[in-house]
Amino acid sequence: MSEETLRDLFDRVLEMPGPPGVDREQMLTRARRALVRRRVVRSAGAGVACVAVVALAFGEVSAHRGAAIGVASPAPATSTPTATAAPVTPSPLDMAPDVGAQHMLAALRTLVPAEFSVPDGQEYTDSAGQQYSMFSSQVVPDGASIMLDAGTEVFRDGKQASLMVTIAVGTAPADLCTAGIRHQGVEAGCHVLTAANGAPIRVAWRDIAGVGRTWYATRFYGQRTVTVAQAPGGIRPGFGSYGAIFTESELVEVAANPVLEPSRFGLSN
Repeated sequence: MSEETLRDLFDRVLEMPGPPGVDREQMLTRARRALVRRRVVRSAGAGVACVAVVALAFGEVSAHRGAAIGVASPAPATSTPTATAAPVTPSPLDMAPDVGAQHMLAALRTLVPAEFSVPDGQEYTDSAGQQYSMFSSQVVPDGASIMLDAGTEVFRDGKQASLMVTIAVGTAPADLCTAGIRHQGVEAGCHVLTAANGAPIRVAWRDIAGVGRTWYATRFYGQRTVTVAQAPGGIRPGFGSYGAIFTESELVEVAANPVLEPSRFGLSN
């Protein structure tokens, strides 16, 4: 199955309403696992062709941690997690979308608090041979435009959580909570908070039975939206869900951080 076919399939899954009684988040989680499992093995020595798929929603999952299984050890915690990030050099507007998505993933990883570790290998293979994508970036068709997605698992205290950023087309309505944010599902609540730099941030959340609360913080840049999502679990079997990576106020600062401005990743605002 080609990468384009996988992207088309994933996009169709996102557009289809879930059948009665099935949570859309769970549908997407199953789709991600199914697509990650698809590996094309070429016997002529070409190796394994892997398609990295970003989960556009998060399901109930768990983790296993440690350097021996491809997870970087965290630096000693010296302070409370903050949403500040190391500078990222702006990218030219003629950057290819897939390259922009990779830069966005790198920027997202700089925002992970020091108390957490991030995977040092993209894939984890369990004892049964099942492969899991620990971090990935993706260009997703969105009508006449595109979306960029990047996500990573993070680890702390033997548990895991997930962090993701999506850049999509969208403008800010007068009431930000009326904006339709892609891949977010049905919200349990929404309000608008102001970041330290003065940017209004749309904060929404949803509660998934058996999973917990997923948070979404969105900043508007002209014709683009930047949504940072955090989910309490990840995709690797082993340990349980950690919970929230950031407090609500910290998540607001992450979404407001100009390190995630679309122009840095080849997209005009």
